[in-house]
Amino acid sequence: MLALTGRPLLIMTWIAAVVLPVTILVLWSKASWPGRLHQPHQGGSQDGSQPDAPAPKATSKPRFLLMTSSRVLLIIASHLAVLLLVGLLINNAPENRFYSTWKDLLTEFNHNTKPAEIPLALNITALDAGSGSVEKRTIDGHDVLVWLPPGYHDQSAATTHYPVVMFLPGQPSQPTTVFNQYNFGRLASQAISEGKIPPFIGVFPPIMIAAPVDTECTDIPSGPQAETWLAHVVPQQIGHQYRTQPGGRHWSVMGWSTGGFCSTKLALKHPTLFGSAVSFGGHLIPWGKKEDALQRLFKGNATLMTQNTPLEIYRTQGTRGAHLLLISGEQDHSTWPQVKQLRAMAPGDTSVTVVPFQEGGHNYKNYRAYLPAAFQWVGATVFRP
Repeated sequence: MLALTGRPLLIMTWIAAVVLPVTILVLWSKASWPGRLHQPHQGGSQDGSQPDAPAPKATSKPRFLLMTSSRVLLIIASHLAVLLLVGLLINNAPENRFYSTWKDLLTEFNHNTKPAEIPLALNITALDAGSGSVEKRTIDGHDVLVWLPPGYHDQSAATTHYPVVMFLPGQPSQPTTVFNQYNFGRLASQAISEGKIPPFIGVFPPIMIAAPVDTECTDIPSGPQAETWLAHVVPQQIGHQYRTQPGGRHWSVMGWSTGGFCSTKLALKHPTLFGSAVSFGGHLIPWGKKEDALQRLFKGNATLMTQNTPLEIYRTQGTRGAHLLLISGEQDHSTWPQVKQLRAMAPGDTSVTVVPFQEGGHNYKNYRAYLPAAFQWVGATVFRP
């Protein structure tokens, strides 16, 4: 089978997208319809001395139906070829590579959460909380999803304070989507019951706090203060409303895609607030072209950009006591080159753990399989007694 991201499939699709419409035009120009009779040859005499050429027979209905159906099929094939070409061009772009193989694409929805069940709004009644429970809190006008572990509301736990896992969605996305896509409630409940991680509180804040601006969790000069929102406002409000342990090693921040970029940056910049970070397919430099990001996020301030680039933060400061778990697919071309670069900077650094996988692109299916291992890593690394 032709490789999904290979050049031969792309070339064949290009050819099909061009040739099929041309073929349709050629065949249509030769169309002959039932009952359509050609006019007699006008050069013949009226007295029969020079008989007119015989008129061609009209196309029979069976033949007409065959010709019509073949043209309809060609039109459908032409549309499919164009759609496939557009899909390949989007998927094969170096900054995307959502699916790296046919298996990767065809098994995308082979998991417990059906796509139709993913809510479009922060509707907690549609979430699978496992053996825990979910609540919604509004902080500074933004809805934050909170997952509480089994037994949180029991009288016996009334004085118990819990560590916290803050999980950041991708961009654009929302807390309910990443909660469902990662089967967070069920897998967290299972990890706790198996003793892989102590009972904890899960917090899912949005990272898009000034839509449609993509802040990448940055305090933009004279703009949205997304980093302050995540590093200070959300933890303080959650701490006031729930029985949480203090920041530092009792708080871990996870994230998917852009949320993974944010989680790594938050732990590196605020190691006294977040003792660890887990990145599921997160990039390590601001998204897009360097010049665009410099103007969009930092208003031309190159120093500020360096201070918000995880690769540069680690290069100059290390982790300063924080622990990093970076999960990236080797075929995920939007993240793996950067993760590999950081790994090369960290030989012998036990505070940095890189987990690569060989097959699969940048999508939920490939990364959510590592959530149980991430729970166990957090439990053994920073949530230990």
